[in-house]
Amino acid sequence: MTCNVPEDATLILSLREMRLIFERLVHVARPVPGMVQSLRDCAVYSALLGAGGIAGLERNLAALAWPASSRLAAEESGPSGVRVDAAGLHAWLVAEAALDLAAAQLRREAGASVRLAVTNVAAPEELAVIAGFAEAQGLVASPTAEGFDIAPAPQGRETLFGRLRRDGFPCAAALWWPLYRKSALALAPDSY
Repeated sequence: MTCNVPEDATLILSLREMRLIFERLVHVARPVPGMVQSLRDCAVYSALLGAGGIAGLERNLAALAWPASSRLAAEESGPSGVRVDAAGLHAWLVAEAALDLAAAQLRREAGASVRLAVTNVAAPEELAVIAGFAEAQGLVASPTAEGFDIAPAPQGRETLFGRLRRDGFPCAAALWWPLYRKSALALAPDSY
């Protein structure tokens, strides 16, 4: 594909574009079966929340191997708390599951909030993606020194994806086009 956009230009990406290209890149990384959509959304949330973002995408994708000996361990940590030992796995591999455990406890206890702590995790800064997954469940994940407070989201609160649909995501062309080209590796040779 020929592009006449200068490398120093800023592109405005849509949610659809980001999901399409990130999903292809996740396939190229050959993740754990069944994790493609979750990892794709982790990449989108990472960009939107300013964690590793688009600049750190390839580094994060390269770190997604799941060693056969790794097993997550979760426990309730007192009233209204969940602690997850990630067994050294990358944050993207555990973020959605950890949030699901906290959301289940929140609903079971019908409390105002639940504390979520994820320990022994690779790329802990990428746990920020939990906030995006929380929005998808009608929750809000507020960062704390120990992890996150998970609580019901206020009515009418704008979501990350809602803002992205409305405004798009600004991205340097120099960052985007190499990822776009690399994503073609996920396609069959007769597709491009």
